Amino acid sequence: MAKLAPIAKTVFLCDELVRDDEKNKTSVLNMFDTVRPDEASPLQLGRLCVFSELSDGFGDLLFWIEAVRLDTLAPVFRTVPRTFRFADRLANVQILFRLEDLRFPKIGDYLIRLYCEKEMVGDRVLHLRP
Repeated sequence: MAKLAPIAKTVFLCDELVRDDEKNKTSVLNMFDTVRPDEASPLQLGRLCVFSELSDGFGDLLFWIEAVRLDTLAPVFRTVPRTFRFADRLANVQILFRLEDLRFPKIGDYLIRLYCEKEMVGDRVLHLRP
């Protein structure tokens, strides 16, 4: 079977993710869509985790995160692509990107996009407020 891009069931922005493999449970810690950065560095975030649960994909697929300004769609950053395996189209697959030391050009609204094999499969708005 050829590669098949999945459908994102969820895309969350959070502080961290904790997995309990023994009980097959995932805890998303401190979900948010608005950030008020530290006054000392108002355009920098120390950490941003992007979590998604996807289904209906198949194959070894490349994923990356891209952020754009919502008002202009100008790119802000893009992660290095990572491969995730989808062995069963019926199974949900959870993926996590831990992003460190992010810089934003100004206070405002940003679209955090999840891409798979050159196709956007999900997104979430991030509001950066003073």
